[in-house]
Amino acid sequence: DKPFNVGDWVQMDNFEGTIEDITFRTTRIRTSENSLVNVPNSKISDAAVVNWSKMEKRRYKINLRIELGTSVEKLGKLKKRIEEMLHEKENILDDTTIVRFNDINENGINMLISTYTNSVGYDSYLVEVENINFKLMRIIEEENIKLAYGTQNVYIRNKN
Repeated sequence: DKPFNVGDWVQMDNFEGTIEDITFRTTRIRTSENSLVNVPNSKISDAAVVNWSKMEKRRYKINLRIELGTSVEKLGKLKKRIEEMLHEKENILDDTTIVRFNDINENGINMLISTYTNSVGYDSYLVEVENINFKLMRIIEEENIKLAYGTQNVYIRNKN
């Protein structure tokens, strides 16, 4: 079936890494810890193999929790600015972008932001994520929006 080639980054069972060599009997995988794992091909034929190198796009997803007291006007403006920012980025696939207020609960108002980027290499993806996050934080700051934090009330009863 040839689910991978030398140089591909794969994940299977307990192993994840880059394929270094494929022989008749075994496949050698270099892990992120730089160890070398020899996996019998008979085990690979029975395993589910994820070939991360074959990705065409990579998902960016974040949930922003916003304070409950935030006005509807501010929420609408925030949503619009985030959508505009994502549509302006050349590495974002526009037809995949979702920015929605999808939950309101005692901890705040949740905004789901989900999109795909064509930056599939791990390092370039992390650069893209960092870039988006910095821009998100700048927009949140400029709009004077406060993020909510999970809270819990604890009551202590005095037995006296």
